[in-house]
Amino acid sequence: MGAKNVIVKGQHHDNTQTEVRDFVLLASGKSFWLAEPYIDTDRVNGTGDSLSACITAEIAKGVDIETAIRTAKKFVHVAIANEIQVGHKFGPINHWAYQD
Repeated sequence: MGAKNVIVKGQHHDNTQTEVRDFVLLASGKSFWLAEPYIDTDRVNGTGDSLSACITAEIAKGVDIETAIRTAKKFVHVAIANEIQVGHKFGPINHWAYQD
């Protein structure tokens, strides 16, 4: 019982940051950091949900866990970087921005 693969998500709310870093520990014992440039925006609602949904979708397609995590990180970063102006402050990320 319990998680076999873990992602510790970095924060995205300090405009003095230059990058956002996430730590990954896989069941195999492999660990690594993922980093993307910090985007100064308040359009970050749903980042964690989108990350986990993308990982799940990639695994369902038969992709290995590490590749699924790396794809999801890129997906969320692109969705944050290409913001859309809908909703109120702290609006959603742009799920339509990622092209693979």
